[in-house]
Amino acid sequence: MGLTDRQVRNLLSLLELPDEVQAAIDDPEQQFSTTHALTLKKLQGVFPKLDFNQWVAVVNEEKLSVSQLKRRVNKEHGGQASTAFETLFQDRGTDWRKGEIRFAPVKVSLGELSDGEKKKLKGELEKLLAKLQ
Repeated sequence: MGLTDRQVRNLLSLLELPDEVQAAIDDPEQQFSTTHALTLKKLQGVFPKLDFNQWVAVVNEEKLSVSQLKRRVNKEHGGQASTAFETLFQDRGTDWRKGEIRFAPVKVSLGELSDGEKKKLKGELEKLLAKLQ
């Protein structure tokens, strides 16, 4: 179909969104676009408590552009960023099958990690080490 790897990943990630968000993308009467949805998905990585349905409504009511949406979410959720360990790797640019890994900019304070976060970090490091052998 002539799609790049990035385009395929973006399209597949849309399938992970709630049904209401997918319906908003498909509805020509709504202002909400695929780019709005992908932006919210990315922002959810920073703000885990992000309510997709609320932001779909805000985009439609206020006719927000994608850049306006980013600014509003960052302004309203700025103090709620997750400090918990998420991952060492970025989804975009990491292809384990090809052995291509893009690291996320992340600071890990080992003394502040929960047992679950330590287990997740250890698992990610073991996965990386296995690829190096």
